[in-house]
Amino acid sequence: MDTLPTGELWLLDLKTGKRNLLASDPDIGVKPIWTRDGTHLMYRRVRQQVQELVELELSTQTRTVYAVQRDYSQGLFPLGEGNLGSQYYVEIFSNGVFVSKRSESETEPEICFKLSDTFVRDFSISPDGQKMIYLQTVIQSERLFFQTYLAEINCRDQRPRALLGENQTEQYSPIWSPIEQTVTIGTNIIGRQKSSIMLSNGDLLDFIPIPPDQPGFDVPIVWSHDEDYLLTKSFDGLSSANPGYGMIYVINRETGMRYKVDESPETRIFGWWSNE
Repeated sequence: MDTLPTGELWLLDLKTGKRNLLASDPDIGVKPIWTRDGTHLMYRRVRQQVQELVELELSTQTRTVYAVQRDYSQGLFPLGEGNLGSQYYVEIFSNGVFVSKRSESETEPEICFKLSDTFVRDFSISPDGQKMIYLQTVIQSERLFFQTYLAEINCRDQRPRALLGENQTEQYSPIWSPIEQTVTIGTNIIGRQKSSIMLSNGDLLDFIPIPPDQPGFDVPIVWSHDEDYLLTKSFDGLSSANPGYGMIYVINRETGMRYKVDESPETRIFGWWSNE
């Protein structure tokens, strides 16, 4: 693990064009996570073959390690902030994937509940800190792909459920909207090449379709704070098994208009930030 590639975290001021280097040690394979108030970032780094989760305060550039990989752990991933201020993260062990919690009042982290026996990814906590969503591998019609699951953020045994039930679609990158707390998912009906962005609010579903003349599928990244614009990575391939070329777009929620931001495969954009 000491050979894992590291990257840099930069803050770009869109008004002045000024760039500020925040950190030069993050593991670029793991997405950094914002706190709800936008004042801190959580990211993963690897030091001497040991994974650590770091909380970075933007105003002071102060960094605090809040989780260290245990001897019997196979991996750590930042998850986010709970409704009582505790930091939650995902740990992988030989017997499954678990959610763990670290709070200021406790000297040792607590393993809260089991997520899955299979591979999971793209975890995120709801804006109110009470729920989480993630992608889990499922097998349907002798085919392996990802679907979105929902779990409560608490330290009690539970059975996470598929958000859309037995839905015959491949799903990508579920994220929360900041105000309405709806779940946004990229979807692709394999074999029919019918792709869209799905907005799920309980039993209510809404869609942002891909333009008829544009092949491929969308992978949501993050909503703007007012929920007017959605940042996506859009691919022109058939599915995640054959994604094709990816480009970053901003989509206007009301009109569906798309604005290309970047088409470099080396660029990763993970959020909006406003200091106003």
